[in-house]
Amino acid sequence: MLTAHTFQDLMGKSPLPPLQQHLRLAVDCCEKIALLLEAAARVDHGELKALRFKLIDLVQQAQVIHAELGRDWPKGVLVPIRRRDVVLVLESQQEIFDAGQQIASVLQLPLNIPPQVNRLMLSLAECGAKTCGRALRVIESLDSVIRSGVKGPDVSRFYQLVDEVGKSHDDARSIADDLRTTLHEQCKDSAAVSLVFILELARLLGELSRHADLAVGRALLLVSR
Repeated sequence: MLTAHTFQDLMGKSPLPPLQQHLRLAVDCCEKIALLLEAAARVDHGELKALRFKLIDLVQQAQVIHAELGRDWPKGVLVPIRRRDVVLVLESQQEIFDAGQQIASVLQLPLNIPPQVNRLMLSLAECGAKTCGRALRVIESLDSVIRSGVKGPDVSRFYQLVDEVGKSHDDARSIADDLRTTLHEQCKDSAAVSLVFILELARLLGELSRHADLAVGRALLLVSR
């Protein structure tokens, strides 16, 4: 008879806990982005520098998980999820860090961002953090959903959480539309180089929600096999 310990050995080490920890770091990264925008609005160079170092630390922690998850994939024949599906989710999550690093770099530049534009950018960053937070709840639910199969309260709650991520992403797109309109109205007389970087900053902020939503979409593959 298989004991619980023997069964766990047969199943192999689950890749879900490191995947979940990776996304927790991504949520923290998004929250740091909102703080970076606030520091940039105050032209607080000391705070900008400190927050950028904290963000770099988060990125480095995420890279370690990324490398270890790829290297130490479970060898047990009964691991119920496919490596390719987990990697797809992980890559989407990693894109959040890539966007965060680029945002931090752009915010080091002396950009003249109008207050109304900055408020919308901050709203977009906060929406990105909210979307990532909701995505984390989905990823943290994967364990119970995979155990439950196709039915049960855990599964119903899982799909409700998925819908909430989609709503947050829709909110982010709406804010991004308002931001583009405001940029056109208030930044059309800005220097061309400055305007290019402000537009790029707006795009990257929208990427935070987009990649969180994409990670959840790819996570659905893990429960549909």
